[in-house]
Amino acid sequence: MACHQDISMPKIGLSIDVSITRVPNATIKPSFSPRVRNNFLHVLPKQQFDANAERATGIVFDGTSLYMRGKRVGAIPIKEALDNFLQWLKKFRDVVLVAHNGRVFDSRALYSAINKCNLQKVFRETVTAFVDSLSVMRKNVPKLPSYKQKCLARHFSLPDYNAHDAIDDVLMLERIICAANLSSSTVMKHSYSSDCHFQEEIFNAEKSKNIGSLHVLVGKGVLKTKLAEKIAGSGLGLSHLKLIYDRDGEDGLTCVLSPKN
Repeated sequence: MACHQDISMPKIGLSIDVSITRVPNATIKPSFSPRVRNNFLHVLPKQQFDANAERATGIVFDGTSLYMRGKRVGAIPIKEALDNFLQWLKKFRDVVLVAHNGRVFDSRALYSAINKCNLQKVFRETVTAFVDSLSVMRKNVPKLPSYKQKCLARHFSLPDYNAHDAIDDVLMLERIICAANLSSSTVMKHSYSSDCHFQEEIFNAEKSKNIGSLHVLVGKGVLKTKLAEKIAGSGLGLSHLKLIYDRDGEDGLTCVLSPKN
């Protein structure tokens, strides 16, 4: 199956400061309808963009109104846009969101917005998994000099497009996956849980909170930096380790710090 009708591919328009400014939706189908251009939302940013972002995207925010290529467009708060987005996704079963290099950028920005809007529960209930198409292409289209989306488009002899336009970008990713003739099962081998980034956010928050107390053990050579980061991310600081040692001795520490099968 060349195209994946069971995979939904929303593309989030992002400025350089990782503000979500557009939320268009496109669903993988064997056709590329221009009507999708009417199916998106503009989002009110929290701050004005720098000049480079404005030139690249054609989007300008003057602090009050949003303009797209010089034309004022209606825009709504991010919470309202995400609510609409998730309601749209509920029309589909087994929703998988696909983005190129999404694990590093797009999906993290989306998760951040979901967290700030307290929509984690409905997101988990609506979205099954994420797929980063960059890893899909590296595995299934080997030995290319570059795996940037524009380079992949040229590799498959697809037309040029505006990579800074969210809708052009998502439709081109759709075309690339179809041109690569990849089945849904092949794409899904590179999926990861929709809960993954939420857990990463929790881990990073705990690490930031606890890592300072463990620096003394790293400095004395008791812990390697990587192990200290894992301990901190699990929610433990130096005071917790002291408590475990006082209560259960070395055996207690060994039990807590040993990797689980």
